[in-house]
Amino acid sequence: MTIGRTAPEFVSNDDALEAARRRLTAVMAAGALAQCRESGISPAHAHVSKMATQQSTDWTRRNTEFHYAFELIKVLARLNKKTFNLEAPPITGLAPPRVVSYLRESTKCWLYGFHGASVALGRACLEEALKARLPARDTVKGTTLEIMIDAARRRGILDDCMAKVAHDTVRQNANDFLHGEGISEKKSRETLDATRSLVEQVFSS
Repeated sequence: MTIGRTAPEFVSNDDALEAARRRLTAVMAAGALAQCRESGISPAHAHVSKMATQQSTDWTRRNTEFHYAFELIKVLARLNKKTFNLEAPPITGLAPPRVVSYLRESTKCWLYGFHGASVALGRACLEEALKARLPARDTVKGTTLEIMIDAARRRGILDDCMAKVAHDTVRQNANDFLHGEGISEKKSRETLDATRSLVEQVFSS
């Protein structure tokens, strides 16, 4: 939309509606191409993507900007609603930077709606947290998360209840995602909550 002297003048409302329809169609087409760049395209249509990139114009790029602007509007609405559902975990100064980084990224992915990524990063966060607390002999190269959770339970780093949560929620949901199963928002939230509680317990014991 253009406001001011450079705004187009339309003879009728129908003309304005038709112009808006054409623009929306162009934005949708730009969005479809943007999604192809994000996730891939069939080999049979690879030349179409290449041609669209080579022949892109200022309007093509502007329409792509509009596509991502609409996406961000949806994200902002979710962020405002969801962020106040989270409490700040008391781990600063206790957990190593890598654990804090994984937890932050997992939380951000959940906020932005990247549920599979949130679950996978939650698993990485728990694994890094256990590595930081367990003796070196319990975390040698090739040691699985399952073995580390059991070791943490034996050593009192995790209680029986939280060890079960680590197995049944964080580890299992991450395994499901990594083996191709879709992750719902409900599952990602359960995993995030479990990860945050587990990290808090690991560094409070």
